[in-house]
Amino acid sequence: MFSDVDLGILTGWVQAIPDRAIVMRSWGLAKEGGSVEYGDRFTFEEYIRFNYRLVALGLFVTIQLATIALLFPPVRYVISWHNRISPILAQNKD
Repeated sequence: MFSDVDLGILTGWVQAIPDRAIVMRSWGLAKEGGSVEYGDRFTFEEYIRFNYRLVALGLFVTIQLATIALLFPPVRYVISWHNRISPILAQNKD
């Protein structure tokens, strides 16, 4: 989490990793084809902007805790159990 003069309060975003892969792949293909030249020092970083530090900190901590929770087998079991039971629940709504 950090603050930028123009953009305000910024923190990392969950979607940044897949977006970075797509952008860097597109950059590599464009560079190889010679259609676009951003230069060899091209980088891509994605952040989410907040108006309040407390909200930014809350989201950042929540994402970190959720990521760490996935390391524990009981959490993964509950998630897999929910995925198995949700189609059954959807069928019973008729």
